[in-house]
Amino acid sequence: MTGATPDFRVLVSVRPFRGHLHSLVPLTAALQRAGHQVTVATSAEVATTLEEASLSRVAAGIHPRVAEVRFPGENPAYGPSALRTKIEDLLGIIAAHPPNVMIRESTDLAAAVAAEIAGVTCLTFGISSMIPRFVWRKNAGESLALLRGQYGLPADPELDFLFSSLYIDVLPPAMEAGYASEVPDLRYVRYEPWDGAATARRPPWLDALGHRPVVLATLGTVYNKQRHVIRTFLQALEAEDVDVLLTLGDDQPRDKIGPVPDNVQVAQYLPHSMLLPHCDLLLCHGGFNTVMGALCQGVPMVCVPIAGDQIFNAARCEQLGYGLRLGEGSDVPATPATIRSAVRRALGDETFRTRADDIRCKIAALPALETLVPEIEVRGGRSPVVHQS
Repeated sequence: MTGATPDFRVLVSVRPFRGHLHSLVPLTAALQRAGHQVTVATSAEVATTLEEASLSRVAAGIHPRVAEVRFPGENPAYGPSALRTKIEDLLGIIAAHPPNVMIRESTDLAAAVAAEIAGVTCLTFGISSMIPRFVWRKNAGESLALLRGQYGLPADPELDFLFSSLYIDVLPPAMEAGYASEVPDLRYVRYEPWDGAATARRPPWLDALGHRPVVLATLGTVYNKQRHVIRTFLQALEAEDVDVLLTLGDDQPRDKIGPVPDNVQVAQYLPHSMLLPHCDLLLCHGGFNTVMGALCQGVPMVCVPIAGDQIFNAARCEQLGYGLRLGEGSDVPATPATIRSAVRRALGDETFRTRADDIRCKIAALPALETLVPEIEVRGGRSPVVHQS
């Protein structure tokens, strides 16, 4: 490596969810390899994940569960008090250790406000399909208007400030909806999965699979508390001639999900990048990292979305032929019988695998995250430098 700038500081702001952080780790690693100081501003709920990724943390903001108790009657994610708490924390961090540039994940609105107040360039890293202005106006418009007034910022009813600098999109162009045209400065780069696989212990039963189709069933690390959905998955697949790998997440005890069929292996948390190469199908909720991890391996899926961007992700995967969807946003309810039928169809029709492999190739052809490092340096006020591995 040459041309490193050890005094180049990058402040990364993330809401305290494991999946949100996972999306950003490959970019932070690229910045660290270039010799830059990277600090992540978030609350303590993801401290263990930060340690696994060799990232330092500064305390900023509170988890929505805490906000719900502390600020009753307000939106725990985007109410003015919850946003103000993180804004104040970030302003203190910026004053003490001014960053050259900030990077916020796309749902972290407080970071965009704090950066504007402090006059720091703030780039946006998309951790889902692009969320358009009208959605933010609906969910946080009143809070943002109030806060902008309190901090002396100019009115911005259209919320242009959320897209005022570089937007980094790791969703392949083919999968985005029509909202990308709203962003004046957009870069598509390759999605690179990170889930701690490099340090995870490989289960001995994994290499014994392959005698019949393998289905990975998961609700990720945020919606995994929906145990009734997990039980529906198990009921759907208990009599099928498949091997099922069920990942629950570290915070979900196995004894809370009820009886486990003989054809199911249960794990608390195992990296999907370790499991998916052995799988023929993913049965999931349609979370962004979960879907992208499968598509990076060319694995088709059956999605049962629960909320948020999962509904869009599931619909888009079905529209583009990467899999099927049931439940929320679909005309077909998610029952054991309908899930069983969808799994059989997805495993039996090779078209799904072919199309999933096609998007795998398109993802692999996008520029690597590493190529963003020189541009981030320039955005942070540095002259371009050349990095060599």
